[in-house]
Amino acid sequence: MKILLVNPPWFCFFGQRHSGFHLGLGYLAAAAHAKGHETLIFDPDAIADGVLRSSRDTDKRHSSYLQRIDDESDQVWLKLGELLGSFKPDIIGITAMTPTLCSAFKAAEFCKSRVPGAVLLAGGAHASIAPSDFERLGIFDCIVSGEGEYALLKIIELIEAKKPLPRRLCAGEAGIEIMDDLDKIPEPRREAIYDLGKIPPIGLGHIFASRGCPFDCCFCASHKVWGKKVRWRSAESVIAEMAGVHRKYGTKYFYFEDDSFTLSAKRVEHFCQLMISSGLPVTWGCETRADLMEDQLVALMKAAGCRFISIGAESGDDEVLEKIGKKTNTGKIRKAHELAKRYGMETNLFFMIGFPCEGEAEVMKTLEFFKELSPTFGVLSVATPYPGTRLHEMCSAEGLLPEGIDWSNFHHQRGTGFFSNKISQERAAELIAELQKAFDEHNKRSKRRQLLNPAYVLERVIQNGYLNPVKAFTVLRGILFK
Repeated sequence: MKILLVNPPWFCFFGQRHSGFHLGLGYLAAAAHAKGHETLIFDPDAIADGVLRSSRDTDKRHSSYLQRIDDESDQVWLKLGELLGSFKPDIIGITAMTPTLCSAFKAAEFCKSRVPGAVLLAGGAHASIAPSDFERLGIFDCIVSGEGEYALLKIIELIEAKKPLPRRLCAGEAGIEIMDDLDKIPEPRREAIYDLGKIPPIGLGHIFASRGCPFDCCFCASHKVWGKKVRWRSAESVIAEMAGVHRKYGTKYFYFEDDSFTLSAKRVEHFCQLMISSGLPVTWGCETRADLMEDQLVALMKAAGCRFISIGAESGDDEVLEKIGKKTNTGKIRKAHELAKRYGMETNLFFMIGFPCEGEAEVMKTLEFFKELSPTFGVLSVATPYPGTRLHEMCSAEGLLPEGIDWSNFHHQRGTGFFSNKISQERAAELIAELQKAFDEHNKRSKRRQLLNPAYVLERVIQNGYLNPVKAFTVLRGILFK
């Protein structure tokens, strides 16, 4: 069978490119391909011509995103139409995060109107959290909740047997296996990506070493997709994938998308020791928590090629950190950041404002904490109470959420997601603008300092595959003048 997997346009409609390909669709394509089916991934965000911009710019361009969704003369929709006509898929799977819901619905209607005989599937985070949203649209043949590899294979099996599809399939139910041994799941099929040549080598270096998160941060719904039980790949499997991607695509930098890469120090130590003995000429980065970093472990990670660590700091106020379920404090965050810097790591700190428990004083403490730590980069988000999160329950309990809210109009860089009884919407907009400006200017200074280092510039140009001088100039211009 022919299976087309679609990541609905999001970043590209903001004039941006996403930093990497869609790992989830890569895993689905691999599972189907292993059973002899032909797969194709349409991920317009990964092959867009734009560059990543500032959070302020993302906020300002939301109206452009909404306009381009409905413009079927847009190049993205024209290209999808061409693929539907030439590939002629039997199955079309569309993934959706909550912010991309509007685009996902448009993609579904677009595909159904052009290939009415194809089986139309919905999946992704929002399908796991709020499947009824897809049911109301009335055009999806089946909605998949949770991880989807084995659900997709079950759907294919039912179609081939000419049996009816259930309205919904959920991992862990109705015979749909949740695989504990992740080594048994085929590696993401990067070869299935449409227009693969447009993705720089670094964009193919996104990778998972585990699935699941045992923590309960109020703003996150990761456990709705992967579960709270953490399942691991073997270090040997991970390194084999890295070596294969490096050999095939020239990728020299990898980024682990695990929720907390250092959750198991023993596993990370084993991975690092194997990386060192392998001699694989690559570097890598990861995301983790402040309370999961120890001196000896970070030193070993550096020796094994780690050059970049992202830490979820979230707030500069200890009381806020406690209320949002972060189970850490500013002292631990400060210590973890100092540790990473001591070993020469580039650091990225994630911060979030707009929790219902926050007043203006707490928001400003977050800004001051960011300035004090002065990481290489900082990411500021607006706490958005997406369905499926405890934050949604908290905001609902306080009567902060209006009826009939359209979550596809919200994302982490939009001030409209700020729900509070302590700060007015007008003042919230001012605070968001002030903090966004501070973060963007800090990041721009960091990037310009890096660009004064010729060795760094050469390394990044090679990592990104921008040996073409025109492409290199375009990217550098976007960094310097955004």
